[in-house]
Amino acid sequence: MKHSRYLLTLAVLAALCGCQQKNAQQDLAATGQQQITADVPGTNARKMSFMPKASGNPYELLVVMGNAQWERPVGNALFEVLDTDLPGVAQGERQFRISRIDPKSYDKKYKIFRNILLTDIQAGVYSSTKIKFVRDLYSRGQIIVTLQSPSESELAEFLGSHGDEVLALFNKSEINRQVQFLQGKHNPLVSEHVSKTFGCDVWVPVELNKYKYGENFFWCGTNTGSKDRNIVIYTYPYTDA
Repeated sequence: MKHSRYLLTLAVLAALCGCQQKNAQQDLAATGQQQITADVPGTNARKMSFMPKASGNPYELLVVMGNAQWERPVGNALFEVLDTDLPGVAQGERQFRISRIDPKSYDKKYKIFRNILLTDIQAGVYSSTKIKFVRDLYSRGQIIVTLQSPSESELAEFLGSHGDEVLALFNKSEINRQVQFLQGKHNPLVSEHVSKTFGCDVWVPVELNKYKYGENFFWCGTNTGSKDRNIVIYTYPYTDA
């Protein structure tokens, strides 16, 4: 199962729930966590137009951490957070494809990657562990998350209880990217059929152009064999068990 299926599923869920693209401050407010801060760069429309598009494929994540640190408990704790299964699927599938480079190799080629995770451990600078994120710093559609901590041991402990918050930032970014894409390029017939049948809107890629209808039932798909993508929407009477 490829990540394109996950991305499609998440995009549909986002559209059904009325999800809209969020900026950095909105994402911060949604978390309700004091450990997360947003760093908003001073970008404008003109500057953004000259930025390169973020590189990498959906759900690819670049970790910038040295070999020694990666092999120590803090690296193990971080890997355990990132190497988790995608929720809601029938079989175990990883949420992210993880790549790692040494900080010395973190040059302009890597700085435009779509999802980047950095660690900044300095005992004399930080008194507690926090998560900082910034969007569109080096490329359009990018998020860079930095874990700031006074020590490796404190960061490892922090990840044990706040790892989901790190994943949520990257997941929200992937969903928002797909929602933004589908806003300008989706199958209008699917939106029309779903609206008539279920009273809600849904955006799906234009490639899903085969349909079947029924009572309180709608299916659409690509019908392309091994790379087939499908969406089924149906309702049934609710009973309070």
